[in-house]
Amino acid sequence: MDVTSQGSWRTGPVAITGAGGQVGAALRQRLTRLPNQVRAAGRDADLVAAFAGASAVVHLAGTLAPSRPDTYKTANLDTVVATMTALEGSGVQRLVFLSFISADPSSANHYLRYKGLAEEAICVAPAGCGMLLYNYFNIDVIESAHGRGSAVATGIKRVLPDKLVFSYQGDGDLAAIGTAEGFHAANRGENITVIFVNNGVYGMTGGQMAPTSLIDQVTTTSPIGRNSDLAGHPVRICEVFSVLDGTAYLERVAVNKPAGVVKTKKAIRKAFQRQLDCAGFSLVEILSPCPTAWKMGTMESCKWVDDVMSKVFPLGVVKDVTAAPAAAVAGLAAAAEALAAEAAGSGSPDAAASEEAAC
Repeated sequence: MDVTSQGSWRTGPVAITGAGGQVGAALRQRLTRLPNQVRAAGRDADLVAAFAGASAVVHLAGTLAPSRPDTYKTANLDTVVATMTALEGSGVQRLVFLSFISADPSSANHYLRYKGLAEEAICVAPAGCGMLLYNYFNIDVIESAHGRGSAVATGIKRVLPDKLVFSYQGDGDLAAIGTAEGFHAANRGENITVIFVNNGVYGMTGGQMAPTSLIDQVTTTSPIGRNSDLAGHPVRICEVFSVLDGTAYLERVAVNKPAGVVKTKKAIRKAFQRQLDCAGFSLVEILSPCPTAWKMGTMESCKWVDDVMSKVFPLGVVKDVTAAPAAAVAGLAAAAEALAAEAAGSGSPDAAASEEAAC
């Protein structure tokens, strides 16, 4: 489609992200020939304001040569999320998204990797109110039955092994009704990532006792506190999964303060990278305050995570296996040998070897 054609847009402003780049500057120059007002949304622009009343948005923001690798994520992945978030409810009917044919989450090039991640991620949402996350994550999202997130993610990853697949699960979803699915996905070393939110209660159904509730913790179903003789002890998912050979990366973090949020982002990024490296099953457990169910103020609940909850669920990396599984290594070796044979003129590479190389 010719985005500079008079018939391509209804009369109205055209907002451009990344308008200061080479492509953006050229597009701005072309659009000035039209009656449309051009809005150049810079790095720190208020995107909601920039998109308000616009007839179209052209997303060009990105970078090829940043000063450090982390900037690739900010410029090429975070900007996509910010743009799509700002578009929600804006009334904009047309979006032109600039990408690259070679965008690939497994690319050695940071730029192409993060471009690919923005387009290739698939999230498995849980049952209950948690399924509303598709209003906040601007990626493909599929809902699963309660507790079946790891199983659904396994199916998607096996059918679409080139996608970045992760499930978002809470205490009950993973540590109660979904224990079998999560445990065996981890034991098999399924190359998926699980984001596990631990707030010590069933937060979306009334604050009932969960497998992760602490001893003596008061909930709607344990009004005098959790009794270990009757209800057992808190389940430490990371520690349970750590003894399984299929798990590659397990870390527990908390989001009760800014520094914790930063660590959480790094942990999730590392877990995703383990998946891209075909290392196996990865999981990030996030300790999250729940002021409503805990019957606490916001600040008090955040402090409780540090003073009480993290003593039972210690923060930090529980397991980190950087090497790819032996099967994947063997598959890569077989594929390399097949390609070498083809290069030597002894025939085409074995298709089975190529399939075996996939993680």
